[in-house]
Formats: sequence, structure tokens, C-alpha cells
Amino acid sequence: MGNIGLIQLRHVRASNQIAALNETRERVESPEFQEFVRKARELPRYMADPAARRRLLAPEMDFPGEFQWLLVLMYFYEHLGILVKNGVIDRTIACETWAIPLLTYWPNLAPIVANRREALHTPALWENFEYLMALCKQWIATHPHGAYPPNAPRVSLPELWPEVTDVT
Repeated sequence: MGNIGLIQLRHVRASNQIAALNETRERVESPEFQEFVRKARELPRYMADPAARRRLLAPEMDFPGEFQWLLVLMYFYEHLGILVKNGVIDRTIACETWAIPLLTYWPNLAPIVANRREALHTPALWENFEYLMALCKQWIATHPHGAYPPNAPRVSLPELWPEVTDVT
């Protein structure tokens, strides 16, 4: 394949990545998805109830009605992990975009992953979501202060509000 063919392949790949990124961004920014994320933050409260945990461990691959949102959330991140693993979405772009939010609610979702895998005897369940999480954790570990280019100029930020000192 000549140089022109390689250039065309690069353009097609970039175009596919842009389309995938736009589609995932639109999904993540949707009010429905934001509601799922809010519910994910509240999962520990639900999971304190043994009856709720038993409902989530039912042998069916589907979740009970009140937890359908969770199934949608889990499979969204599973599909995102597949796109990253297969190079449709660049892993650096994925980690810079989703590492912080994913690491925020992964602790609430990880028990669902572990227990559903065991209950369904399906060790590969949501493994691409796990893969994405592993990449994000690794990325944060190697970029603890973010990924701002080291020699790039910074802009001046305004003074901090007095209330911020109460939070930190």
C-alpha cells in the first residue's frame, strides 16, 4: 500500500474516532445518563439492603426493573472499554476524558461486577469495563497532577473564594 493509501487509512481511523467520541459524549451528557450516574453514587445505600443484593444476583442476565438503569450504565462502559481496547478510541484520549469520573464511581460499581460474575459463573462479565478502569487507574497514577503540557503557558486564575478553604 502506498503513502496515499496509508494517509487515507489514517483519515478514516480519525474520522471513526471522532464519530465514536461524539456519540459517547452525547450519551454521557444526556439527562437520562446523568440520572444513572446520580443513582450510581447512591448505590452503597441500596446495597446495604440484603434483599436488594439478592435481586441483583438473580441468575438471569437481565436486572430487575428497579435496576435496569444499572444494566444500561454497565454496558455503556463495557462498550466504551471495547472501543478503547480495539483502538477505535485512543486510550490516552479516553483516560483524559473519563478517568476522573470513572474512578469516582467505580468503587460503587465494582461490587456489582464482582458479585454478578460469581453469581452467573461468568468471569468475563464486564471485563472491558474493568480493562477501561485499569487503564484509567494507571493513567491517573502516571499523571497525578493532570496532563497539562509541562512547558505550555498557564493562564492566571482569580483568587479563591473564602469558602474553598472550608472544603479543602
